[in-house]
Amino acid sequence: MNNATTIIGVVLVVLFVLPVFIIQLSARKRRKKFENDFKQHGIANGITVVAPDFWNSSYAIAMDSNSKNLIYAVKEEGTTYYKIVKLNSNTSCRVASSTRKEGSIATTDSIKLILESKSAKEDVVELEFFSTNKNAYPTNELKLAEKWAEQIKKVVA
Repeated sequence: MNNATTIIGVVLVVLFVLPVFIIQLSARKRRKKFENDFKQHGIANGITVVAPDFWNSSYAIAMDSNSKNLIYAVKEEGTTYYKIVKLNSNTSCRVASSTRKEGSIATTDSIKLILESKSAKEDVVELEFFSTNKNAYPTNELKLAEKWAEQIKKVVA
């Protein structure tokens, strides 16, 4: 009776642990593919991807300070969209955060990095760092957006 109980216990543990392990392995593989695809897209466009940031398994950003190019990617419903922004001395950068208040609770709806030309000839570029459409709550996206705003300001100065 003791051996049967032990075997049943081991089988149940394996049945519960194995799916979790497989899910984590699959998520790691998807994340690694996203990172590699991002770097390859940068290389294909002449951008040296150095010190990129990846977050929430669907966002990436990096900058080539030599060529003054910024590359950004967002993954939506299995498709990855890339933006390459040429930075110059006319580029201004700021972080925009949209919050709403429900009673005494403030909820962040979105966090974006806004790049705009000081001359009105070029379009405004909005790079999403957080949206409630994709994630329930922000984690460190605001700090990350502020970090990138500072890095961009140093490059274009």
